[in-house]
Amino acid sequence: MSLPIFKLKQFQVSHGKSTMKVGTDAMLLGAWAPLKGISTALEIGCGCGIISLMMAQRKPQMKIVAIDIDDDSVRECAGNFSHSPWKDQMNVEQISLREIAATGGKFDLIVSNPPYFQNSLKSPDSRRNLARHNVELEPASLFRYANQLCHENSALALVFPHGAYELWHDHATLNGFYIKTLCEILPETHKKAAICLSLWSKQVCSPKEENISILNQGIYSVEYQNLLKDFLIIF
Repeated sequence: MSLPIFKLKQFQVSHGKSTMKVGTDAMLLGAWAPLKGISTALEIGCGCGIISLMMAQRKPQMKIVAIDIDDDSVRECAGNFSHSPWKDQMNVEQISLREIAATGGKFDLIVSNPPYFQNSLKSPDSRRNLARHNVELEPASLFRYANQLCHENSALALVFPHGAYELWHDHATLNGFYIKTLCEILPETHKKAAICLSLWSKQVCSPKEENISILNQGIYSVEYQNLLKDFLIIF
């Protein structure tokens, strides 16, 4: 069971009521998403807001909008933002991706840890189903609406299961996105990748491939520690 408060070096996160708790995939994305040249960012399906908070710590001058359709998640995220050192640069809204896309707003960076367990047994908790499964936000919709929220130099950073890359790549291509960086996350050195961190561009580019092992011989790897050392108290 997740503890209701998750403490990091510069902030803490309440996540007892959010549909999506603090997790390894979200923290990896929050620490990894490239922020050079980024002034505005949108997080889709923010849950407790951990990704947005990590990006705010990394680049305090950046303006961040986080959205979610779940009422409890939005309230909890708003509380986390308001108690953080970067509250003035962050805002959370209870609005769907389709609705915010219709506003005509544009962002330099869009990030999301989307619902992707398409073939897993659905949770009896309908709120968690909505977050975990592609009930409201499938790859086709995400790339279509993200395209409306991007300008020609925008980027899209996502995390998804390693085996789903072809699915996400196909929908990205249909909506004019090109893979810029693909980072495979291995649970341990010499084991198969579990998830992928990905960066997509509106510009044609040569893909870059990376990999990070979380563990090396049973202890946290150097690259994993380097990525999260500014956030996790254990490093």
